Amino acid sequence: MVAALGVVLDADKNEMKIFGGDETKMVAKNVADDSKCHMDDILSLDISTDRKTVVTGQVGKAPSVHVWDAETAESKFTFKLKEGSRGVAAIAISPCQRYVACVDLHNDHHVIIYNIKRGK
Repeated sequence: MVAALGVVLDADKNEMKIFGGDETKMVAKNVADDSKCHMDDILSLDISTDRKTVVTGQVGKAPSVHVWDAETAESKFTFKLKEGSRGVAAIAISPCQRYVACVDLHNDHHVIIYNIKRGK
């Protein structure tokens, strides 16, 4: 499922690191555990100004957003949007790398801001 992965390529060494891609149980998407990686297509992505942090958002009934390290491809923080959001239409990480702002695909296009440092 390539569309649910983050791929980091080191062009000098010609090596790849992958965010996500763990082996999972074959269950429906609505009951799958997406706390460690995306379980559906990544719809939005942003990279911090220092190019060390990546934030990605997926589609789905209650989509997850993952903040991960661009160099090691390790997860830093994960949160879920409310059920009915349908997906993350747009996402951005603040220049101070403390906040993530998301816009969902709900008919009302809710804007959600999370504090990464505090986990709220």
